Amino acid sequence: MPDATAVDLNPERWGAAELTRYLNKEAAAVWDDETVNSHPLARGRRGAIAGTSGAPAVRAGRAALEQGGSAVDAALTTALAQIAVNFGSAISYAGILTMVYFEAATGKVYSLNAAYNTILGDTDPMSIPGIANPLADPYGSEPSGRATLVPGFMAGVQAAHDRFGKLPFGELFAPAIYFAETGVPVSPEAAEEIGQRRPVLSRRPETKAVFTKPDGSWYELGDVLCQPALAETLRRVAKEGASYMYTGPWAARLVEAVQSEGGLMTLEDLAKYEVIWHEPIHASHNGYDVYAHALPATGGVNTVEALAMAEAAGLAGIDYHKDPAAFAAFIRITRTMMLSFLSPPVLEAVFPGIDLSPESRARPETSALLWEMVKDGGFDRTLAQMMGLLPADEPKHSAGVVCVDEEGNGCSIVQSINTVIWGGTGIFVDGISIPDSASFQQAQVAMAGPGARLPDPTNPFVCVEDGTLRLVSSSIGAGLHERTLQCVVDVLDHGVDPKQAVDARGFMRTTPGPGGMSTAVGGGWHEPAFLDAVRAQGVLVTELTDEDRRFHDGYWVGVARDPETGDLLAGDSGVGTSRAEAI
Repeated sequence: MPDATAVDLNPERWGAAELTRYLNKEAAAVWDDETVNSHPLARGRRGAIAGTSGAPAVRAGRAALEQGGSAVDAALTTALAQIAVNFGSAISYAGILTMVYFEAATGKVYSLNAAYNTILGDTDPMSIPGIANPLADPYGSEPSGRATLVPGFMAGVQAAHDRFGKLPFGELFAPAIYFAETGVPVSPEAAEEIGQRRPVLSRRPETKAVFTKPDGSWYELGDVLCQPALAETLRRVAKEGASYMYTGPWAARLVEAVQSEGGLMTLEDLAKYEVIWHEPIHASHNGYDVYAHALPATGGVNTVEALAMAEAAGLAGIDYHKDPAAFAAFIRITRTMMLSFLSPPVLEAVFPGIDLSPESRARPETSALLWEMVKDGGFDRTLAQMMGLLPADEPKHSAGVVCVDEEGNGCSIVQSINTVIWGGTGIFVDGISIPDSASFQQAQVAMAGPGARLPDPTNPFVCVEDGTLRLVSSSIGAGLHERTLQCVVDVLDHGVDPKQAVDARGFMRTTPGPGGMSTAVGGGWHEPAFLDAVRAQGVLVTELTDEDRRFHDGYWVGVARDPETGDLLAGDSGVGTSRAEAI
């Protein structure tokens, strides 16, 4: 156990030059193939970490490893700091957190669910105001406090640390407090987001004060944005624990703000929130033990199901990057994840007599049946007919972190606001952004019922080989499911490292198009003859520009153990401010 008095995660310890270098990485975030190729593989023996965003945050996680922290300590330090350096835009301390964790000493894998709870007093969720026309205006939600759900993120941080942390709880907050108080340069992407979201960010005085200078002008590109209110709130949580946000003064202020916008949240909703520890979904894949996030979340089911379908299709050992038929098969396999968005009555009506409940879909025999259903393209035609039953296709935002420590413990985390940037209500409470994640999930909230855990699509993932951690992975973005399947298969079945898996451009998500269901690929990723051969299999593919593909791709991070050398190999998604570090 590290000496608590010697632990100091304040980024000032890095030295001025290194701190400036990492802040400059954050300030210069760009999303193109040149940047992707500039992200090297990180290799180490004593620990490795990677995150989908926040280069300074990932560096802070590395510091936690260097000072004797566990994989959970490092991942949580990064997750907390990611929110501060993102100004609460894509992720929030009032969002959700999910985790899959491998404990090396026992070989046991744990699944933590700190996703949203629905509101106890909201018995008519289908009337929650939402987005009127998501295709025309994905940001056009009607502001309503009823769209705010009970957050799980900070309770999840507390529960994960209580069980698997080694460093002092309060120390994990030091980097986030530093970045909030000292400030982070406004990147081109952040400046664009602040400009686009001004109507929402100016709705409430407390929120507008976060994004405007003392003279009333808005923060712009290159300005250093400080968040003093957030820094003070984080200090209180670091000292008093997560209870400060669930039964303390912050909870009362959240309820007051939400109710002022027509919401039905009460202090009882917050006080009753509990983190759920589940047995993860466990399956085998080509001789590996794989573990995914447990129900009621759906992302784990989607991942395990896809891997089992790949086995049923006989795709093991086939390089789908070079084989058009295999490429088309993998695309069809990923499309079954859309079943997760359909209610039981709809599933029974569309697929009569077939048990497609989440519990059934986690079984290999159901995956084999699904492969028979999808391999000839019939499922694609069914999907095209069901598109009106699927949820609105507006942007939603998250971040992922993966970490392996010197003892071989592995942690995969996903945190999310699961809504548009900063949400649609513009509520901030003591520096914390408040998402409106029910604004597009009315049907899911209704199915869950009042005061229940809301299912989520996150997919933290762990793979074990002969009792030793082989891979931890996490993914975010519209194509998170597609990207996860491809990268996991590339690492486990084709022996590549995480960086090579990220660089092996395959395919992105599927959306409806003029000719039916079409899967996106990046422009120039594949030779025209290869795409023609894929289309000859009956699978539509559409090439997208760099800018357009940002909203169709998945952003994956992974740490793998080299089976020959034992080295830890960390790779990141290669876009924005994603980062991989190793010691």
